[in-house]
Amino acid sequence: MLLNFCAALLSWIFPLHSPLAKAPTHLVFLWWQQRQSDRLHRRAEQIREGIVQDLFAVRRTLELARVDHQPIPQT
Repeated sequence: MLLNFCAALLSWIFPLHSPLAKAPTHLVFLWWQQRQSDRLHRRAEQIREGIVQDLFAVRRTLELARVDHQPIPQT
């Protein structure tokens, strides 16, 4: 049933002149599944990169705060 729904949806998305319109339903479904997987992977990488940048900024701020509170050595 899901494959029939996907076939109907994809036939609406891809016009008859599209090569995907002539592909078997399961191949189109696999293509769509891979495309969604790629999109989710890219989004996860963006989120991970944002977290890494935020953690670096917090760590740097803490390091600078620790340096700011150290006593000045007397020479």
